[in-house]
Amino acid sequence: MTVLELIGELEKLDQTLEVYVKGYEDGYNDVSLFEHIEVCRDFYNDQEGGKDWWNGDHEDYNAVRKGPADPFKYEIKKGIVFDR
Repeated sequence: MTVLELIGELEKLDQTLEVYVKGYEDGYNDVSLFEHIEVCRDFYNDQEGGKDWWNGDHEDYNAVRKGPADPFKYEIKKGIVFDR
């Protein structure tokens, strides 16, 4: 999803709604920040043996760059991530 797509979806909502993120296991947290990131898209979908259920589809570019995998094998995209 792009920022433009996100804005389009948010404009359809009541502007006084609260925004939350999922807790680690249960519950929800308030969004208190967001950070700019770069990801290697579909990193975990490409791993030998398949993707572990607890991993997302994408991985932080800096984490991949420090490991044995070639980060340039993947599409690298800038984005934002919301956190608590």
